[in-house]
Amino acid sequence: MNAITIKSDIKKANRAIEENFGNCADDPYRPVYHPIAPHGWMNDPNGLIYIDGWYHVFYQWNPYGSEWGNMHWGHMRSRNLHEWEHLPTALVPEKNYEPDGCFSGSAVWHQEKLHLFYTGNQFKPEKHPHYDGRIAVQYQCVATSENNVYFTKNEENPIIDQAPENGTLCDFRDPKVWRENDHWMMILGSRNDSKGELVIYKSSDLISWEYDSRIVGADETLGYMWECPDWVKLSGKTVTLFSLLGAEKYDRKNVSGYIVGNMHEVPSEAFELIDYGPHFYAPQTFYGLEEKPLLIGWVPMPQLNPESHTWSGCLTLPRSLSLSDSGKVQSRPTGGFEKFRECQNAHANVEIKPQTPIRMNGDVVELALRFKSKNVRDLCIKLKASNDLSEYTAVKIDCSKNQILLDWSKSGVDSSQPFECTSAVYNFSESDVKDSFDIRLFIDKSVVEIYAMDGQCVMSASIPSDPGHKMIEISSATQNSCIDEIKLYEIHPSVHTLNLEETI
Repeated sequence: MNAITIKSDIKKANRAIEENFGNCADDPYRPVYHPIAPHGWMNDPNGLIYIDGWYHVFYQWNPYGSEWGNMHWGHMRSRNLHEWEHLPTALVPEKNYEPDGCFSGSAVWHQEKLHLFYTGNQFKPEKHPHYDGRIAVQYQCVATSENNVYFTKNEENPIIDQAPENGTLCDFRDPKVWRENDHWMMILGSRNDSKGELVIYKSSDLISWEYDSRIVGADETLGYMWECPDWVKLSGKTVTLFSLLGAEKYDRKNVSGYIVGNMHEVPSEAFELIDYGPHFYAPQTFYGLEEKPLLIGWVPMPQLNPESHTWSGCLTLPRSLSLSDSGKVQSRPTGGFEKFRECQNAHANVEIKPQTPIRMNGDVVELALRFKSKNVRDLCIKLKASNDLSEYTAVKIDCSKNQILLDWSKSGVDSSQPFECTSAVYNFSESDVKDSFDIRLFIDKSVVEIYAMDGQCVMSASIPSDPGHKMIEISSATQNSCIDEIKLYEIHPSVHTLNLEETI
């Protein structure tokens, strides 16, 4: 996180959009129905909000390269979360309190203005105590717009320029703001020495903020820094989401999850992953037309060679959130994409024998299966498989072991940066299994999203294997498996348009 920031302004960033728009469309690795930047590096979703019939999605973005750095806020909007209009760059690192990036944050609508809250970043020469890189001083800032497109930074920025109690301005970022009763609340990620924590600030006018409390903290096993915090109510219970850096519990990999209820100190067993795949981070929630909150996260693509591609990263499909009876967050794909798909293949009441697998083709598809758990023991779904089945990504479901396994050890990814691991596992209990078992797999070129067990198991992965590998095979290795229903849907690519007009 020490890239040199290119001197930029709104006009320069917008010229980069104009010059590069559409140039990535023919890249066979590039997802076509996931939300994605027009070009360049993309990471955290920011400022998710629904206003006047438009879903606005801002995001961390480098308009000048396919690697992390030059953090701007890109901006796109949609009527249906499938067809996207790319708008002028929202935020550019141009002020003295943000020379090295406009980092992540959120949005609220107040007094006929859209407010973007974000973190201004400034690197210092000192070495960071917890990773190989420099420390950064971080301030909280706000920008506003009357037309939801062009933003003016507040003259009083930074609106928070002091570290929280026992905290530090190094690792103090990602404001999420919401209204509660007669005041505004802001939750921020922070670090207290070697422990991650979340802190709360309060305001009556969105400009003057006062430190309120440290609401959540833990020991070092859950990481030295908690970032991208979020807060939402599900079934009347408080659900706090955040992303961990340096957590021993997860082999120091970057992961995102949640706790249910109010906890001042978080035991490691209380933290639950919200996505069990290898490539998911920095989720943010918001409300749209649906009663339930929506969530969108970032799909990083570390295996994608930046020298061969002019883009990197995309966002997940929108997910509707709810809370199960057992207190686990359920995530289900939503956003009306069903209107943009066609069923290409369907099977009912199929008995799959070890010698007779079912084979189909597609890499811009949704594959949906439903079966009774007692009828399946060792089902294997191979995605992005070569014709000779020497390369593939496998999803294995074994109801006798209460396990769902995503295995990409044979995916054939050609990368100078090898995978840190080659599989991800979701273990469930007997009580989690209902009579009917469902799984939905979304394949979008190099991205795979898996939703199973009514949304309790979710896995996201970027697997840039050979673009020519499009076979799907459903097999049962050792005994017959009975599948009630198999459906393969082709999903129409999203339509992307560009609108950089002065008046929108």
